[in-house]
Amino acid sequence: MSMSTAVIATCPTPLEELKRPWSATTLTEAQEQRRSDVASAKILWSQVLVEFRQKQGMTVKNYNLRRKRQPFFQFLDLPGELRNMIYDICLDNEKTTRNPDMTKRTRAYRGSMGSKSFLDHNIRQKRVKDIRARKPTREHRKRDAARKVALEKIVERKLKHAIRSRDGLTVGAHEAFYLYKLEHNMYTLPSKRVTDGQNNHDQGIFRSGNRTTKKGVLEIDVRGNLVDDLPMLSYVDRAIFSETLFLYYSTVREGLWIKWTVRNLDFFPFLRFYQAFTRGDNAVEIPPSRLHIEFDKEKEETDDGLHAKKFVHVKRLVELHWLDGFPLWGCLTGLSDRQDCKGPFGDYMYSVRQVVALYRIDHEAWKSLSVEYLRRCEEMGDDDALESDFATLSDPELVEAVIDMLCGAIEYNLGYTGSYARIGRDQTEWDQDIFETFRYKGSHVRTAYEKEHAIVRVVSLYRKKVDRTLRDQLGEVYEDWESVPDDAFIPEGVVL
Repeated sequence: MSMSTAVIATCPTPLEELKRPWSATTLTEAQEQRRSDVASAKILWSQVLVEFRQKQGMTVKNYNLRRKRQPFFQFLDLPGELRNMIYDICLDNEKTTRNPDMTKRTRAYRGSMGSKSFLDHNIRQKRVKDIRARKPTREHRKRDAARKVALEKIVERKLKHAIRSRDGLTVGAHEAFYLYKLEHNMYTLPSKRVTDGQNNHDQGIFRSGNRTTKKGVLEIDVRGNLVDDLPMLSYVDRAIFSETLFLYYSTVREGLWIKWTVRNLDFFPFLRFYQAFTRGDNAVEIPPSRLHIEFDKEKEETDDGLHAKKFVHVKRLVELHWLDGFPLWGCLTGLSDRQDCKGPFGDYMYSVRQVVALYRIDHEAWKSLSVEYLRRCEEMGDDDALESDFATLSDPELVEAVIDMLCGAIEYNLGYTGSYARIGRDQTEWDQDIFETFRYKGSHVRTAYEKEHAIVRVVSLYRKKVDRTLRDQLGEVYEDWESVPDDAFIPEGVVL
């Protein structure tokens, strides 16, 4: 039976379909459980942090300040022109305070070397130098140790309470909670902060010389924190932060970039930051096309637990894309103009995005290819393994099997010595140093098994077949498809 003209007119083209918001309508029990576990763990970890911060703030001084607090002045009700004048004054004062003249003496310091005014000036210079040095003192170390003990006590108490509650705490939720804590612990070391000292005046927001020159890159560290030292005024209120940000940084039109640093393939600290950064009443409008990734090339932590968990983040990212419509931006798929974003990880994410696109516009072609290559991977297993009938799996079960196959190949390809292929999708060869960014550098690195090499080769063939089929389906609009997610934000309701 032929379709009517009206029905044909309303059928979206493949590109139109791929531009639509997407989320899976059905999940496997395991996928639903993982989603529930992450949500429960996020709530529990948020409770831990709230209690920890409350206890850290319960000093006598803060208590007295809260008792004597006066109603806030309605600063944000002032006209914009007046607010901007105040911002300029505060910025000038902060710049002068942070960058006192350490070489020239003004008339105020004509007194003798032993005069009080000259002594005060030297003390102020020394204080600024000490702040710039940022070397932790004994008191700082004692304070940090006390905070760590306090946090551990809260974690232990909250976990016991959650486990003994009526609903209990599932194994998966406990594991997800552990990952939140692991991220918090792993990134408590001092950041590579960008200071505004004299030796780094070209990097910080308080530049010497032309004040109209603004910084072009906003840097986010591995813990998801903005690394520049903004003026205290910017931290008073989220609305003020939003208003003052572009006093120090270029606007998007002028070319502002966000450099997103990733360690241990853990993308989620930044994603949470960006989700909060671009949402809400005082969102900062920076499209995802302005993001670029820099993978941390420092030696990774040697704790076995960190390595054992690192590929969990990759699978979660793939599942979020496939099941919740999380966009794989150009910085994740290597399509960004920034060289830092290109590499073997981006090639795999590009293929993941291709697989999902084919799944959406030609389900039968996707299913046929997937069943064929899942069988090939299974044939590499033990001889006594039972053969799976992939063709009879439900759609969610087949999706889950393909995700496992892709993530297994990514882990083998990036994680262990000898499993990688140096040729990218553009047929150029990557330098060895690029792979050193991903391969684990701890003490328990092992050589890949022959089976792992074989699985990477089979999945590479699957990726090539999907690539060819998708290009045939999209034809001349294929390049348009590549740019589809560049300005897509994180979907509402996604728990990170």
